[in-house]
Amino acid sequence: MKSLPQTLLALHCLVGSIGILLFLGQGMYMMQAHNALQDMPDGPRMLFRSAHIYTLLLACFHLAFASITAVWKPIFPLIIIASGLSFLSFISISYGFFNESFEADLNRPISKLGLFSMFAVALALSLNAIFVRLGFGQALDQ
Repeated sequence: MKSLPQTLLALHCLVGSIGILLFLGQGMYMMQAHNALQDMPDGPRMLFRSAHIYTLLLACFHLAFASITAVWKPIFPLIIIASGLSFLSFISISYGFFNESFEADLNRPISKLGLFSMFAVALALSLNAIFVRLGFGQALDQ
């Protein structure tokens, strides 16, 4: 088994913590600037709320990444790529909250990219967890 660099784990922890604070800030923004979304049409209100929840989801993903203790050696490069994708996803969802939530046609290409990226990250983390839990490759590592 291999370990992720401590600086990368600390960065994920930091981004996850910032994500939690951003989630709270977005909630305050929606309350103050948009009257808790009460007077907003259904489409933009739905986009605001979904992007708000996606921010919390991404923050939790980063905190989960920060808790990885072992990586199965053959998929270590995949986990590094997934780490990078999770950072890009966080940026795209944050961008989407402030810029794509006002779209009248409900099209959110940047947020969609971030969500598909997080799906790939979830698959990579799940694959790693399964292989580490089952003990694959431990004989090769010793």
